Amino acid sequence: MRWNVLTGFVEQGVKLLVIACNSASAACLSDARERYSVPVVEVIRPAVRRAAAATRNGRIGVIGTTATITSGAYVDAFAAAPQVGVTGVACPQFVDFVERGITSGRALLGLASGYLEPLQRVGIDTLVLGCTHYRCWPE
Repeated sequence: MRWNVLTGFVEQGVKLLVIACNSASAACLSDARERYSVPVVEVIRPAVRRAAAATRNGRIGVIGTTATITSGAYVDAFAAAPQVGVTGVACPQFVDFVERGITSGRALLGLASGYLEPLQRVGIDTLVLGCTHYRCWPE
């Protein structure tokens, strides 16, 4: 996190900071909230609330970068919803595809099949896209 950039924004009078990246939210949300007097919002807890409300069978999957998944931020956030189980899968190569503008094709489908297999195996009915890059894919 570039603290000097956020500090500059706060010094210029911003009223709110938004950490709109899952990995950054996982890594530095607590520090940012301690460091700044303005409200700091993030993307993990809102996604967790929506997923917990949406699931019908209590099994939720989360896909994200390695940093996001290994941080445990989603597992920690889901602790507030003890009626659900969460399975996280790191999908680091998805970002590479999106950043190259590749949103379909055999290679991507093969990769997705491998990444998503553990989630299918546990029978999730709700999937959290735990990386803002993933929203770039067509429906």
